[in-house]
Order: sequence, then structure tokens, then C-alpha cells
Amino acid sequence: MLRADAPRLFAGLTRGHALPLLLLSIAAGIASLLLLARRSYLAVRITAALAVTGLLWGWAVGQYPDLLPGVTLAQAAATPAVLAATLGSLAVGTLLLVPSLWWLYRTFQRDQSRQQQSPR
Repeated sequence: MLRADAPRLFAGLTRGHALPLLLLSIAAGIASLLLLARRSYLAVRITAALAVTGLLWGWAVGQYPDLLPGVTLAQAAATPAVLAATLGSLAVGTLLLVPSLWWLYRTFQRDQSRQQQSPR
């Protein structure tokens, strides 16, 4: 199906640098199924994450230098003004979030033994 609908992507996935990543994804997927059968749930989390990561990176490498058909990475990149606005909003968000997280951490990490002691 992929060969008929998107021949450039098919070529990138099967003949390019993406093939090892897709093979890694397939192997990790099979390992996940085997680990599920053995009920090794912690190991399944790792192999499933590896399968998804391999698939996504394989797709990205297979598409390179196009982000989407007809759109290159350079065309999809943000302008300097957008990057500056994003950086500024991240800085303001950090100034608001860090003190709030610090206060939350202090509130719930207080010494519980002092609060539980009551005068008799």
C-alpha cells in the first residue's frame, strides 16, 4: 500500500538510513509481545517505548529532508520573531511556575511529626 501511495517514502524507508530504525522497532515490538506473555511488565514498558521511538525516528529519517510531502524542514522552520516570542513566554512561565512548585513542595514536605504532636 505504501509503495503505491507514497513511493518516495517507501524508498526512504526500505533503501535508506531508516531501515535499521524500522528493524529495531519490529524487533522491540516482537520482544514486547514475548515479554507480555511472560508477564514481565517493567521490561515491556522499555521495549514498547523503544518500538515506538524506532518507528517515529524511522519515519522522520525516511521523509528527510521533507517534513511533509512538498514541505522541507527549512520551509517549516519558525521565524526569528516567533522563536523570540516563544523564548520570552517560556521565561515568564518559568518565573510563575518555579515559585509555585517550590511552595507546593515545601507545603507537602513539612515534618509531619511536629504536626501530629498534640499537647495533653
